[in-house]
Amino acid sequence: MRFWLLILAAVSTASFYTLRADADDEWHYYRSEHFQVYSMVESERAESILRDLEYYRYYMSVLTGTDGAGSPLPLTVYLIPKYDDYKELLGYRPSFAGAYWVTPRGAVTIAEVEDKKGIYKEDGRNTLFHEYAHHFLHEFGALNFPKWYQEGFAEYLSTFRINGTTAQIGNPPLQRFWWLRYQWMPSGLLFAANARFENTDRAGFHVGAFYAQAWLYTHKIRSTPTLMEVLDDYLIDINKGMEQKDAFLKHFGMTEEEFGREARDYWDDKKFPVLQLDFSNIDYVPTWEHHKLDDVEVEKMKMRLRMDYLRDWEADPWLKRFLKKKVKDPETAFVARLYQAKVAINEQDYDEAEAIIDQALAEVPDHRDALLLKSELLMSREGTRKWELVKAAQGGDNDENFDPDTVTYEPDMAAVQEAKKLAFQVARSDRLDSEAYLRFGIASLYEGANASESGIKALRSFIKLVPQNDQARFLYARALFLKGRYDEARPLLNNIANWSASERTAKRAEQMLGRIDRALKNASARDGVPSTE
Repeated sequence: MRFWLLILAAVSTASFYTLRADADDEWHYYRSEHFQVYSMVESERAESILRDLEYYRYYMSVLTGTDGAGSPLPLTVYLIPKYDDYKELLGYRPSFAGAYWVTPRGAVTIAEVEDKKGIYKEDGRNTLFHEYAHHFLHEFGALNFPKWYQEGFAEYLSTFRINGTTAQIGNPPLQRFWWLRYQWMPSGLLFAANARFENTDRAGFHVGAFYAQAWLYTHKIRSTPTLMEVLDDYLIDINKGMEQKDAFLKHFGMTEEEFGREARDYWDDKKFPVLQLDFSNIDYVPTWEHHKLDDVEVEKMKMRLRMDYLRDWEADPWLKRFLKKKVKDPETAFVARLYQAKVAINEQDYDEAEAIIDQALAEVPDHRDALLLKSELLMSREGTRKWELVKAAQGGDNDENFDPDTVTYEPDMAAVQEAKKLAFQVARSDRLDSEAYLRFGIASLYEGANASESGIKALRSFIKLVPQNDQARFLYARALFLKGRYDEARPLLNNIANWSASERTAKRAEQMLGRIDRALKNASARDGVPSTE
């Protein structure tokens, strides 16, 4: 599909509301076709945002021809009235207005939606639309996008507005103008930024300057027909491995620095075209269900969100104190104990985790979270045992040259089979439970070359449900590697090594590519085929 189709539409209603929910600290739950929303925002405002999100997705799907092709899992959205409310939800105030991340159960986004006042006014839903643009590109994009275009395009989409049946695309995000006025990044630095902003951080540039300039560059390209004509070919070539600067010169007919000077002139002119799209012939009305969360549901929601968002639980002792407090409440004790088990698994306190999980299963034998935690526990314990063998063989715990093939390892097949059985039990009761497929696939990896095709299918099913998860894509590539399907594994690993936002996952992909090269070299030597190396 040609990427000119990504001239998208979104919906936003230019209205103003009291942001606080109908009563202080009230939470409401909304479930539409593609979103589940937990909201602390006043009901009328929350419903307006949800309506706009559904229209936003619908119009994008129509324009890109992707309707019905995405994951059936809803995007989970948390809405808070203003920045200070993060303390209520997360337990602390983060350094962002909104965020987007992926969990084993699907993608999650969180945003504060307060309208900003002052010189640089900002519609509160801009942040949410920015984050959803990332979700849409991850779910439907056939290509990987360089960091400058990912963020520039998300900013470009964040200010979509609709007035009646006409959508507007390309309204300037006024809050970015300060950076364009006072801090201008060298173009080469901006284009070379990777998914982790490593080079821009080292150069001393604020991430705000990156977002602002990325928006400007994207706006100029998408507002210039001759540049839009070659954008697809540029993206295709860099996905094939061509250096970005070479691809830019080849397709845009100028260097990145020359384009930067043109973009500076574009900024100085202050003339930013706004695309108008007519949707008068589209008949679509989103619907949803809604109810107010009771106190117990609110506390469970907070626990779920904090566990989903925090990656390094060991570094957050306050989370343990939070869970300890919830364990004392009979209404939340069961769920809180399971989260304590999750923390214990992460900290490799497997005996503690097992005692909690087994007690939970004794109380509720078919509890979904407990079954999957037990599966995770069994394989985490097995993974630690294998890692200890590797460390001993390699003389330390530095995983710079981690290679599990350096040890003779016999998995505990009883544990592997039990882990698969538990995950299968959950998947059988809910065919859309993505985490069940992930746990089944992970357990299958411990069977090595003897793994059945069902493990590979499970990981493939997970990726279809949660296509944004680089770790799962790596595990899928690893499963192919273990089965000797190197030609299928290599392009996936190259893609992850070059594009993953996770430094660790990218590094592991590079290591596995090295293992493939060694395996092919050894196979050539065994077969008497001269090596080209």
